[in-house]
Amino acid sequence: FIGNGKSLDLVPVFVPMVESFDCYFNVDLTFGGTYDNLDVNGNFHIDDGVLKVIDLVDPIRDISVVGRMENDYIYIDTLIGLVRLAESRSRKNIKKRKGALEKEPGVVFGSGKIKLIGPGVFDYNLTLSGAACEFYTSAYDIQGVADFYITIAGSSPPTVKGFVRLVRLDMREPFATFAPEEEAEVLEDSTQWNLELSVLATNNLWIKNTEAGFALEGAAD
Repeated sequence: FIGNGKSLDLVPVFVPMVESFDCYFNVDLTFGGTYDNLDVNGNFHIDDGVLKVIDLVDPIRDISVVGRMENDYIYIDTLIGLVRLAESRSRKNIKKRKGALEKEPGVVFGSGKIKLIGPGVFDYNLTLSGAACEFYTSAYDIQGVADFYITIAGSSPPTVKGFVRLVRLDMREPFATFAPEEEAEVLEDSTQWNLELSVLATNNLWIKNTEAGFALEGAAD
């Protein structure tokens, strides 16, 4: 089987926080064995990918992936993408301070494998890292630059471990936004991935909203 296309609608099935993934892809697979013991082997290539994460405004662009499939395993041999805020959005809040954004975009790397266990159930063994990645959150007025290294491991839902180092953070969202609503009911989501992340902010963490204006530094788990 040889195919190609311009969008991978199945990616959100594997990674729920992905909103969409548009790209150019080519797939070359061979099928063998029996109905009860099907053999699937082949490779795939992805170029010019644009991946939109649900909680972030700007997507990861220029994604290239080289991978292969061996029976019930999907291997990501290499993944690389670029991260940069849209040029149309003003970045004057952070350009004039120490730690201003560089002209070069941030870079994301990835590799690993995913085992297909059953419908909607997967076993993950992935590694992702990023350097100088700019971000702007969709729900809050928060933007900045971060380095990160994370692993995604285990069966659905997997555990995400690693660290995020905030090179720069600017928060202008009012504190009242984060106050819990009275009598709000908390429902457990069995599809939510488990997080075990350390967040570091050695400097350049700025809070400037209608209630306060100061800088912080520190670490949180």
